[in-house]
Amino acid sequence: MKDRSSDGAAGRVADLAMTPNEYRRRHIQNDINAIKAKIEEKKRRVKQMNIKIKVSDLRTLANTLLDRVEKEEGGEVQIRYDDYWDVPWDKRYDTVNVNSGNIGQFCDQGNLSEDWKLLDEILKGKRGPDTHSLVYLSALLRAIGDPEGVV
Repeated sequence: MKDRSSDGAAGRVADLAMTPNEYRRRHIQNDINAIKAKIEEKKRRVKQMNIKIKVSDLRTLANTLLDRVEKEEGGEVQIRYDDYWDVPWDKRYDTVNVNSGNIGQFCDQGNLSEDWKLLDEILKGKRGPDTHSLVYLSALLRAIGDPEGVV
């Protein structure tokens, strides 16, 4: 049996003085601490993008791409599907700890009509714009850009 105590013989003597539950708790806590350390190490290795993008460039790109949609589809689009899978932000960019084989367990269900309702409230002045609303807009833009997303 492997000695899991950090202080050798002194740790083994202390282990003998513990109740079985205390002993289990101590070793479970050691295992938890080891797992936490591994997670923190993996988090440090997650790639981060360190480029700056001008908002004006994003605006120009959005306008250019939406001009193309308008030319192809006319003045409005009808989105084919309402529900979609969404990967929560804390998992979406973590390609080190979350692999494609288990990403499905982290997905949430989104709803494009609900996203549009929130955005429409901004258009109608019922709520103020906030940067989080870009998440809802991006879901709609993704649906419009998907090969089968527009009727």
